[in-house]
Amino acid sequence: YKLSQKGGDYKFSPSTTLVLAETFKLCLSGVLLYYAEGQSVERVKAAILNCPRNLVKSYGVLAFIFALNNTLSFVILKAVDPSVYLMIRTGFTFLSALLVRAVFKKQITSIQWCAIALQVAGLVTTQWDPCRGTIAASLFAYAIIIFSILLSTFSGVFNEYVIKSVSMDISLHLQNVILYSYGVILNLILVLVLDWDIF
Repeated sequence: YKLSQKGGDYKFSPSTTLVLAETFKLCLSGVLLYYAEGQSVERVKAAILNCPRNLVKSYGVLAFIFALNNTLSFVILKAVDPSVYLMIRTGFTFLSALLVRAVFKKQITSIQWCAIALQVAGLVTTQWDPCRGTIAASLFAYAIIIFSILLSTFSGVFNEYVIKSVSMDISLHLQNVILYSYGVILNLILVLVLDWDIF
């Protein structure tokens, strides 16, 4: 993203890029579903129509989170260097551990907690610039990065929940078709509704 900026601005439409990426993934998933269903359009239609409604709704939530998070990536990379962004995103592990513990009641071993604590300590250390005596990015940048991390963490845990409780017997290709269909629709809405001057 950063390399595609000229003078701090994107010379292309980030929102359109997201629509094109989702459309490509939808087409690829559709072709794979078609072949998985024995190259039968009728079987593909039946698979789509017989898909459980709670799965369809769950993937709508996931697609919304992914669309928002993908859009935030463009905003974040205007505010900070990719190295700062990627370093802060390592905080994802800590938040994932907390959510997995809360949602799935999984035990996290003391060694895992020690590893997470070391990672967080390293993360905090890297964000201080001793030469300037300040933090590496603005508070606004940290706020949107933390929000993005929270979205990623929630979507990861929610996706695990959906896979374990709803979609165990559903074709992966069908799940992808549903997810990417929502992705195309939601990103098109973002293109039409939002003021893209934020890029």
